[in-house]
Amino acid sequence: MGSWLWLVAGGMVIAAVAVVLIARGRTSPPAATAAPAIPPAVALVQIGAAALAVVALVDMIVRVAMMLSAPEVNTRLPFAEFWPQTLPTVQIGQGPTATVVSGSIAEGTAVISGLSLPTRALLAGELIARGAVATVIPIAFFILCRHLRYGSPFASAVSRWGRISAVAIAVGGLGQQILGDIGGYRAAEESLRVTGWSVRDPFAIGDLGGLHGTGLPLPAFSLELEFAPIGLALAVWVITELVTIGARMQAENARLQQDTEGLV
Repeated sequence: MGSWLWLVAGGMVIAAVAVVLIARGRTSPPAATAAPAIPPAVALVQIGAAALAVVALVDMIVRVAMMLSAPEVNTRLPFAEFWPQTLPTVQIGQGPTATVVSGSIAEGTAVISGLSLPTRALLAGELIARGAVATVIPIAFFILCRHLRYGSPFASAVSRWGRISAVAIAVGGLGQQILGDIGGYRAAEESLRVTGWSVRDPFAIGDLGGLHGTGLPLPAFSLELEFAPIGLALAVWVITELVTIGARMQAENARLQQDTEGLV
């Protein structure tokens, strides 16, 4: 999952806390016979969350279907680091005005046809994990806003969906990275790996650095995990537990107050 999605998810968590504070500051529990007061901000967030969940779900389904069935798919390819060099038979008479001291290319994107089904399944799994996170979080917001509108922000459903969101962020965040790296490597192996080749003038090739003798990049596996999803998931889980504890304390205080009034 790109870093932008974690920024969006983190912003949504902060927005959820803000919505709770605003709602609790501007509204009071409605009477049994009165219609609940609905702050405009809560209603707008609920509508936006519902729309975002639908869009994310439809987008995931479409992308997964295309990944599994389309004749050509767009994916990233990891390969051994290299930097373009001129051939030994080439002499540059006039060219760059600056010198590249060091550089490397270790990944590229390509439209590929003929990928095997296991590779497509891994890449589709990456899309499913990413789409699950993008769908579950707005659903949790929808549930939160729904209970806020009726004066029950500490309902058990809110805590339950908070925990579901935390698990989805952690599992989906790490899962999509692992599946994407493995699927990308398999795609690179299938589209770049050369097992037999010939050349007319081997001395014209020169040193190709990280490239294969054919001039193609060499597929390379790398698993670089971002642990931001774990941190965000823990933050969501802690906030959920705080809300749960607050609900229990609120219920206990209400019960003690009723007992005290009964004694008086």
